[in-house]
Parts: sequence; structure tokens; C-alpha cells
Amino acid sequence: TARGWEDLSRTIQVHEKRNLPVNEGLAVQFLQDPEISRSFAVYYDLYKKYRDIYRVPDILAGRFTGPEEGEKLELDPVRIREMKVAPFDEKLSLISLLIDALSQAFAACARDKAVQELLMREMSQVRQVLKSAENKSVENQSAENKSAENMSAENKSAENMSVENQSAENTGEGDSASSQKSAETKLPGSSGRQAVKEEQPGRAAQNIAAEAIHERSGSLLRELRRKKEAGIPVEREQERVLRTACREMDGLREQLLEKSISQPLPPRMQYALIRDWFSAREQARQTAVKEADTSLTNAFRFLSHVYGDGQEMVLFLTELSSGYYSLKFINEHGNEEYFRYNRMLLLRERRDALRDEVLRLME
Repeated sequence: TARGWEDLSRTIQVHEKRNLPVNEGLAVQFLQDPEISRSFAVYYDLYKKYRDIYRVPDILAGRFTGPEEGEKLELDPVRIREMKVAPFDEKLSLISLLIDALSQAFAACARDKAVQELLMREMSQVRQVLKSAENKSVENQSAENKSAENMSAENKSAENMSVENQSAENTGEGDSASSQKSAETKLPGSSGRQAVKEEQPGRAAQNIAAEAIHERSGSLLRELRRKKEAGIPVEREQERVLRTACREMDGLREQLLEKSISQPLPPRMQYALIRDWFSAREQARQTAVKEADTSLTNAFRFLSHVYGDGQEMVLFLTELSSGYYSLKFINEHGNEEYFRYNRMLLLRERRDALRDEVLRLME
């Protein structure tokens, strides 16, 4: 089934990272067909052989002999001639290796974009929470300042009344000192209470963003669990994006908590940290897009240098244009080499069609 092939593909990726064997015994666990598993194991061995020979990462990185960058050529003319006269199945394997590596890069770009869009949506919700907290903090501060002003006015009035009573009663220096002491003990006390109240908004605000992020992440996972329990189908890639976003949010939450250990962070500073975190992720995503675009360009230059504009280039273009993630990447970001060779292929097809039409009319 399609699910079996997908699970086998993911398992192979894990085995390759850990240098574990990939053989018929592994394949049959997922494909449930001994003959198909045997054929796949043979194909995989051939695939791995060509992968080691052609060093696809070097090709995509531009480390090969090309007409525009001969000074950093690593493929000697003898090797290029061997490639040109190689059996068709070997050429097909090379093209498959290039398409496979590019497709993985394109899929990663699509996934990163989906994760970033989800994070942007969730962070906008967190921003609203922080904005409300900031407004509430300002309102509380204004109310506290007003209360402090009223209390100061009351204390001043009490002090004036005490002085007036002292003058009217003429009770002597002892009573005057007592009244003055009474007035002085009230002012520091009220000032101390004001200081305590001013500190509390900072303490209360220090975990607002972390708590909001935790709530948003938990909400996403609860919704995913609800859909699964209700039997609502969830695409595997969609679930992968969601879980990746939740892990990123949990990491951001930990950063915020660490930053607030030494001193309380007001809502505005919390949002500044979130904004910087999001911008760094976006910059990394854009860098990955540029790297994928460069890899695609290098693949075209390599094929053009080795095979020219022959059937190998046509096959590469056909495979590229039929892939979901490759076509999605090109539609969103473009690629000059792809458009150039695609136009060339279309012109060739049109020319061949016109030639066939002329020959038909001449019969």
C-alpha cells in the first residue's frame, strides 16, 4: 500500500543516518510481498552504488566541471566521457538521485513555510494577550499614581490640621513633637505601600507570554487528539507541521522563562524577544530557500555539461515538472535555469510537431 511505501521510506532514512543495513528483510516488513521486497532490495543496492559514485551532494553544491566555472572542476574529461556512454539505466539512476535530493530540499522548504505560517498565527494570538496585559498594567499604574496623590493630599491635610490644633491649644513643645512624629510616621508608611504595589505588575507579567504560548501549544495538540479520536482524517504532513510548530513554541517558552529568572520582564520586552525569535527563524528559512534554488541551478548546469540538451535533460525536466514539491517550489520562488530549459524543450516540441505536419502534407 501507499502507507507501507511511505513508512519504508522513513525507516530507510533512519537506517541510513545510523549506518544500519537496508535489505530485503527490512523491506518485506512494510511491503508484505517477498518478490517486490527482493526487487526493491536489488534496486536499492544499485541506487546506493550510484549515489556513492556520483556524489550527488557535490553536484548540487556546484563542485563539478562546468563551462562557466572550470577552475573548480572536479570531474575530469575521462569521467565525463564515461558518463556520456554509460548504460541508460545508469543515467536514469543518476537523474533519480538528483530528483530525490532536490525533492527532499523542496519538501523541507514547504514544511518550513507551513510551520512559520502556523507560528505567525499563534504568535499573533500571544501578542494580543501581551497587549491586553500592557494596557492593564498602564491602567493599574495610573490608578496607583492617583491613589498615591490622594493619600499624599490627605496626609498633608492631616499634618496642617495637627499644626493648627497645636497652635490653638498651645500645649507646649512636647505635644508639638508628638504631633510631628505622628505625621512623619504616616508618610513613610504610605510611600512603602506604594512601592510594593509598583513592583507587583512586573512580577505578575514575567510569565504572561510563556503561559500564553503553553496554552496555544496545548490547544493545538488537544485539537489534533480530538480529531483522531473522532475518526477525522489528518494528513501525515499536516500533523508533522503541527507537532514541529508545537516543539518550536515549547523551545521559545523555555527561552522566555530563562530570561525572566534574573529579572521580571514587562509585556513589551517579552514581545520583543518573540519578535526577534521569529525573525531569526524567517531568516534561516529564506537561507534554506536560496540554497535549494542554487542546488537546482547546479543540477541543470551539471546535466547540460555532461549530456547537453539530450534526452537526459528532457527526462530530468519531465520528472521535475511532475513532482508536487518541486513544482510548488518553482511556482513560488522561480528558477532561471528551469524556465530557460523548459522554454527550450517547448520550442523543440513545437518544432518537431511542425516538421511532422509538413512531412504529412508532403506525402
